[in-house]
Amino acid sequence: MRLGLERDDPAVRRRVAVKLLAVYRAGLALPAPTEPELRAHHEAHRDRWDKPALVDFTQVFVSGKGADAEARARELLARLSSGAEPSSLGDTYSGGRRYRLRPVAELREAFGADFADGLEQAPLGRWHERRSPAGLHLVRIEKRTPGERPSFEEVRGDVAADLGVERSERAIRARVQDLIRRAEVRERP
Repeated sequence: MRLGLERDDPAVRRRVAVKLLAVYRAGLALPAPTEPELRAHHEAHRDRWDKPALVDFTQVFVSGKGADAEARARELLARLSSGAEPSSLGDTYSGGRRYRLRPVAELREAFGADFADGLEQAPLGRWHERRSPAGLHLVRIEKRTPGERPSFEEVRGDVAADLGVERSERAIRARVQDLIRRAEVRERP
C-alpha cells in the first residue's frame, strides 16, 4: 500500500480479494446440517443426483447434405440392414464409430435434437437414420441402461457435501456484503 500498488494494478487487487476470501473460508465454522435440512436440500435438488439413461450405439456417418448424401445413406442403410460390416462403410466422423454409456442429454448437445429425440425408444439392434448438423448418421442401438433416481440414503454423503458448499458460499457472500456495507471509501490525493 505504501507503494500504491493496489490503486493501479488489477492483479494486486485480485490477489487481495482472493486472500480475503481464503481468510473468510478458513474462519467459517458452520454447524452440521440437521437431518430435515439434508432431506429438504435433497428434495429441492434431486436432479443433481439422478443418473441419466444411457445408450450404447454404433454409427456409420454420411457427410454432406442434399440428394447425393440421402441416396448414399439409403444405399448404406440397405447394406447394413442386410448384415454388412459397419467398420468399413461410410465417411470418417471425428467422434468415432462406437459410443458407449452415453447420456442422451450429452448426445443432444453433441449431435442436436434431430439426432437425440426418440433415441431412447428406437428399436434395439436395427439400423435407422438420424440427422445432425454434420450430416446423416446410420445408427444401431445396441444397449440401453435406464436412468435411476437414487434414494436419499444412497446419496446422503453427496447431499451433505453439496449443502455444505452452498451454505459456505452463502455465508461468505453475506460476510462480503457486510464488509461492503461497513467499508468507508476514501479517495487519495
